[in-house]
Amino acid sequence: MTGAGTAAGDCEVGRLSLECRSVNGRGLNVKVYLASECQGLESAIEDRVRQRIRRGSVRVAGIVSDPRQTSEPQLNTEFGERVAKRLEEFAERVGKAVSLSDILAFPGVVEGQSRSGPKLSRELPEGVIRLLDEALDALIEDRVREGEATTAVMLKEVESIGETLEEIRVLAPQVVEDHRERLLQRVNEFLDGRAKTMEPDDVIREVSVFADRVDISEEIQRLAVHGSKAHDVLRGGGAVGRKCEFLVQEMLREANTLGSKSPDVNVAHLVVRMKAGIDKLKEQAANLE
Repeated sequence: MTGAGTAAGDCEVGRLSLECRSVNGRGLNVKVYLASECQGLESAIEDRVRQRIRRGSVRVAGIVSDPRQTSEPQLNTEFGERVAKRLEEFAERVGKAVSLSDILAFPGVVEGQSRSGPKLSRELPEGVIRLLDEALDALIEDRVREGEATTAVMLKEVESIGETLEEIRVLAPQVVEDHRERLLQRVNEFLDGRAKTMEPDDVIREVSVFADRVDISEEIQRLAVHGSKAHDVLRGGGAVGRKCEFLVQEMLREANTLGSKSPDVNVAHLVVRMKAGIDKLKEQAANLE
């Protein structure tokens, strides 16, 4: 979700230069910083950004290099004379001098000049819309390029996780068989030289209980479904970041359950490898809109 876009040109407020930048973010956070000539346009600019971008922290900055005067400044001489007199009286008491610029800077002396302070919200002029859309186009183009590269990496990781899951699927039945053999071996060693023998039904019952306790077939199936869904979402394009984050969260949950249920060392190693891949997916999903 990182990128940048710029645009510059003449418009209703003067020579306007706009820059739109974005970085990763869970939701959408828009901040607008404008020159005084553009005050009052912040809300409208934020609304237009939200129409085109869904996730990330977006910063819009605008400066005006050649402001356009909306009205000719007029000098209020009568008011200026009163201001000068009051300023001179105050300056005499504090031991300072009053300059012409001090008088002209006093609000109301020069009428029609731009003044600092908040202005009411207003609609975007057509020229500002044109420049903003141009900057947003460049920003979105940047984000699309990054998203395509991130998607390619994630698809490879999903395929790798699927291959690891298939290895676990192959090993899962052998875990129960190995337990049966170890159980028989331990029992036979214990009963060696004794008159007692272990009934086959006892072995079957013990192995069945163990098989039920370590059965990971459901976790394997759900992981396969989540992986297939993640593959389809990434291939489908569009805004996929939130969907991928949800699927990755579910994959991690199933992987944790799978690892806790299986006592086999080889399966445990494969689960660790798979969880490392899921963690990579989680990091990359944060980069997608």
